Amino acid sequence: MITPIFPKFPSFCPGSGTKVLVPAYWGATTDSNGHCDERQFEALAAAGSRVAVIVNPNSGPITPENGYYDTYHACAQMLKDANNEVFGYVSTKEAHLEGETWVQTGLRDIDEVKQFVRDWSEFWDLSGIFLDEVSSAWLAEDKPEWGDHVKFYQEIFEIVHCTAQE
Repeated sequence: MITPIFPKFPSFCPGSGTKVLVPAYWGATTDSNGHCDERQFEALAAAGSRVAVIVNPNSGPITPENGYYDTYHACAQMLKDANNEVFGYVSTKEAHLEGETWVQTGLRDIDEVKQFVRDWSEFWDLSGIFLDEVSSAWLAEDKPEWGDHVKFYQEIFEIVHCTAQE
């Protein structure tokens, strides 16, 4: 038996509706039968419905053509089978490394973001999508060359909403 990762955390008291959202940005492994045996995913699964998990295999979804798809998919399915909510990760900004600092350089191509949402929807059984690096008001004002931030996110929300309806 696997012990929950936060057994004394107050939200784990019976009757509490509070959940812990965990960004599971690590690798996945499977045994010879294709079952997830990644210890960190197993620990999250042990917490069951008290935990919501963001899976991030490659700063976004991977599709069946990717060699790691079956491994990540098995671990995500184990989480779902344990009543965890599972969210797919989507980055919404472009960035590059300058020395030891990540510098954001613009909004990700909207068509790429939409394709990420469609891929998560088509190839994964998810509770939802986690949009990371969402633009703040100061960036929208300081970086007008990045375009209309509100319109950008409205388009993303629309595709998320439409794929959820399918």
